[in-house]
Amino acid sequence: MEENNKSFNIKDVLIVFNTIVTLFLLIWVILLNSDINKVASKIIKMKTETKQIKNLEKDAQFLGPKNAKVTIIKFNSFTCGYCRKARDVVMKLQKEYSDEVKVVYKHFNRNSRDAEAALALECAGEQNKFWEMYNTIFDKGPGGDFNSYAQALG
Repeated sequence: MEENNKSFNIKDVLIVFNTIVTLFLLIWVILLNSDINKVASKIIKMKTETKQIKNLEKDAQFLGPKNAKVTIIKFNSFTCGYCRKARDVVMKLQKEYSDEVKVVYKHFNRNSRDAEAALALECAGEQNKFWEMYNTIFDKGPGGDFNSYAQALG
């Protein structure tokens, strides 16, 4: 069985993505909005939503360059198995494209254990150990003792 080892260049992916989005918006404007005032209000709304996304990044922990070409905002719950799987994929992307991808972390507390993990992360972040604690909690599990995790990280 032969493996497919094609590697995607992030620039090519971005070009295809931008082209698809542009075509979709163009078709949407032509088919659904003949009134120019409606189009203008939609553009204003999109700019507002972009500002809201930028506000999500404010004061958040992140990996990668501040002005990266691609920003991934990761809402995280340590008690969610899918978040654990996503961690591996997102961290791999950030590592492979470290000059072009920024990962922004946001807490998504589904329960009290997530809230405790968030507090432990924030404390670790104050000591420049945020991402180390993040990985430790995922690797050892959210059911452990966060104090012992912190002591192990120094």
